Amino acid sequence: MSKKLLRGSLALSLPVLGLWACKLEGMMLPAVTGSAATVDAGALRPASDGGALAPDAGGPRSGALSVSLVDAPAGRYLEVNVDVQRIELASEQGAWLPVSAPQKVFDLLQLQHGASAELGALALLPGRYPMLRLVLGDRNTVKLADGTVQPLRVPSGMQSGLKLLVNLVVTDADKLDLVLDFDAADSIHLIRTGMNDRYTLRPVLRAVLKQASGQIHGHLTASDTAQPLAGATVTAQGLDSAGQPVVVRRVQSAADGSYRLDLLPLGQTYAVVVRAAEGAAAYEIQHSGELALDLAHPDALFDAALGPLAATGGLRGTVTPLAGEGDSDTCALTQEEAGRRYLVASDVTMQDAVESFRFPGLPAGAYSVWCERRTQSGAGDEVVSRSMPAAAAVTVNDE
Repeated sequence: MSKKLLRGSLALSLPVLGLWACKLEGMMLPAVTGSAATVDAGALRPASDGGALAPDAGGPRSGALSVSLVDAPAGRYLEVNVDVQRIELASEQGAWLPVSAPQKVFDLLQLQHGASAELGALALLPGRYPMLRLVLGDRNTVKLADGTVQPLRVPSGMQSGLKLLVNLVVTDADKLDLVLDFDAADSIHLIRTGMNDRYTLRPVLRAVLKQASGQIHGHLTASDTAQPLAGATVTAQGLDSAGQPVVVRRVQSAADGSYRLDLLPLGQTYAVVVRAAEGAAAYEIQHSGELALDLAHPDALFDAALGPLAATGGLRGTVTPLAGEGDSDTCALTQEEAGRRYLVASDVTMQDAVESFRFPGLPAGAYSVWCERRTQSGAGDEVVSRSMPAAAAVTVNDE
């Protein structure tokens, strides 16, 4: 199969001021309404194994929370090793309750295809717990495709921990499983500095309550051979408040072409988007349309047969102004069909004298590109800025 290389380029400018911001360090935790009880941190004592907290004997009955870690694919790396020091949960009064202190390095790329790492467990008095904090150590590394290992630097603004809004409401009979979905592919940022490339870890992760989640699964084949497609990138996508697609979960298809997008919060509508390349062959991009998951229908099926592409091309561009020490930039490539936008690919920018992004292996068509910058201050505040979408096209030259 012959391929024609198609090229396009563009430049995007990020605004100086963010479109929205959330203040994490020192933020006021929202008050609970209704009759839910609050947590009295003084009524908690270490459990016998030293790894959890339990109510004093004779006190109120408790619920139970367990925390585990999974990862999305990160194809450009062989290992992504993250040093998890401790996990803490915030009470309504703002006190941090220790869940566990693993003090262990986890290779995120081993936590895929149903694998997970248990981080700890906690017995909780009934009440509302709005936030979780993940504190990382300094033993973070990344193993590159050539086998070399590089340190992963954690910005100074994260030394107090990465905070996630979880809004857990616990009753005396609840047994809750909270899963931290770490997206390594979008969490590692490279700054080229001559002989000493610098890799920075800016974690992109979300917390999902397993009991309130569903799944989309299916099987992928090549339409010309009917053979399974392994290693395809499969994403479940929602829409943000601006109507732009966002990836909720990302996996790769197995050797038999099967995939399973689990940990999808119920009560939402998703679209599945599939991109595949196998050896020298490339395939068309397919999407499912709208798939709703709820309590009555927590499971959905989407099978796809992808046609081969005779020609592929690419888009590349630059971002200005150049990212600073506390910045991390990610660019997104989208397409629109029947009034609905789909995210085709995302790329963490690479920085040297200029800051650039690249999207290879694209079929001919019209696209939009926008970039997002996350800026974290030394106090732990985060501001997110987004560029205006820029139109771009890949066209086939038949000459």
